Amino acid sequence: MQYGLGFALILGLLTGCTSTLISEGQAVKIINANMAIECEFIAFMYEDISRGRSASHENNNVMLDVRNKAAEMGADSVEIVNTGFDITVSGLVKVNAYKCDS
Repeated sequence: MQYGLGFALILGLLTGCTSTLISEGQAVKIINANMAIECEFIAFMYEDISRGRSASHENNNVMLDVRNKAAEMGADSVEIVNTGFDITVSGLVKVNAYKCDS
């Protein structure tokens, strides 16, 4: 039993945590500034995350999280303002959330 718990802990640390899209988050589209002109602005969002195996994995996780949160706010689209990786907070993204479909 002791070895099984240790193995599970090490496996979890090696694989990292992964975000998943909720069904509403799957419907959130990524748009550009030109497409956003015709949309209703909902909110500016800033998200950072520190779960993942690498910078690209963390950036992917943060995009999934922001799409989920945008959907929860009633948005159906996000415009990426800035993305990045910071050693202190890991993956980060700034987006504008919009309602584009009537």
